[in-house]
Amino acid sequence: KLEVFYKTIRTSVEFIAFLHTNFEARHFNSIQKDELFITKRSSNLQKIEKEFLYYTFLPDELKVFFLKPIHLEKHADWYSYKLEKLNIPDVSILWLHSSFTAKDFAMLLDKLFLFLEKRPTKSVPKEGQEKVTTQFYIKKVADRIAELKEKTEYSTLANILRNSTSFGSIDNLFSQYQSKLYQLLQSKSYHPTLALSHGDLCASNMLYDKRISMLKLIDPRGADTKEELFFDSYYDLCKLSHSILGDYDLINNGLFELTYKSNMQIEIKLDTLPNKELYQKQFLDKLRHYQLDYELVRIFEVSLFISMLPLHIDNPKKVLAFVLNAAQILNQIK
Repeated sequence: KLEVFYKTIRTSVEFIAFLHTNFEARHFNSIQKDELFITKRSSNLQKIEKEFLYYTFLPDELKVFFLKPIHLEKHADWYSYKLEKLNIPDVSILWLHSSFTAKDFAMLLDKLFLFLEKRPTKSVPKEGQEKVTTQFYIKKVADRIAELKEKTEYSTLANILRNSTSFGSIDNLFSQYQSKLYQLLQSKSYHPTLALSHGDLCASNMLYDKRISMLKLIDPRGADTKEELFFDSYYDLCKLSHSILGDYDLINNGLFELTYKSNMQIEIKLDTLPNKELYQKQFLDKLRHYQLDYELVRIFEVSLFISMLPLHIDNPKKVLAFVLNAAQILNQIK
């Protein structure tokens, strides 16, 4: 029997509160809400504790960018903590509903790049630089591909890639990615640095009130020690880019179609977002202003799309779209 759900919405505040009920819960057994707090609870004890500890390790001047977790509760089978409940939308909702003016989006980018700029950094000794690049952009991707191949849905995906794409397999795509990555790193004499990082700086992990330009970051990767706060300095930027340039949120929310061309090659067609090109230009202007390398951002972004595949295998169509999108970005890099 179909259960019908009704919700009366009379004001903009009630509407935002309703949207806020769609809180990401992939890593948690339960998310509970009351008038004041959101409680995140999970049997993944280490993840909950690491998310809670992350905030305590932050420098004071960066804590203003984050919601403060409180009341870590430990039990034999589950841990939990609370976050203040703010009835403001995340950036993914604002992005997908074209709720930004050019000025709104410029102010959001100002906030985000201020966060990126204020982060403490660490230099990497010459002998350790290759290890950093391998850790973040090779090994992680290879491990996730191996994880993907263990899924029962993988055989169907592999058949589609073999018969309906130019690259033929996830292994071939990974090989093309590695070749392009090493080519770029060598040509640009890239020397990685480490920076304090959120670890998952995508649009859905940013709460933003454009009326007062208030940004609050949620769901950091977590840390057991201060040293674990530091990632490759481009990592957070690439997470941001995969939402703005890489169309992650469109795909993640099913706003795309997969179609066959006349040669039986499959392609992805994304829904149209008004003013998307304008927002993307604003982001590219920021990259130039801060002298950040566009091609490195995009190649690292490809690694994100490939490495997320096993995490979305419950929706095989979405996984196929992510693969096609990764290949498309790779082809756009000179």
